[in-house]
Amino acid sequence: MEFKIDNKQIEIFYNETENKKIPVIILNTYEEEGNKVWEECQKLKTNKFILVAISKLSWNDDMTPWECPPLYKGDSYCKRICR
Repeated sequence: MEFKIDNKQIEIFYNETENKKIPVIILNTYEEEGNKVWEECQKLKTNKFILVAISKLSWNDDMTPWECPPLYKGDSYCKRICR
């Protein structure tokens, strides 16, 4: 399943299960690594789980809970995610 929210790519990976409670893992990604992570887990025959991959994130703006000045020369100002 795949959709977008606020220009973020959301992908949900799962195997069909019988009405069982299984864990949900949320993976924040810089690029679209969700499919790669899912495929590797399937190769390893991990326990059943649901993977929610959120990609197309801006590292500075989406991954910080507060505003902060640039950390190094050429870096941009980090915006606060809780607007």
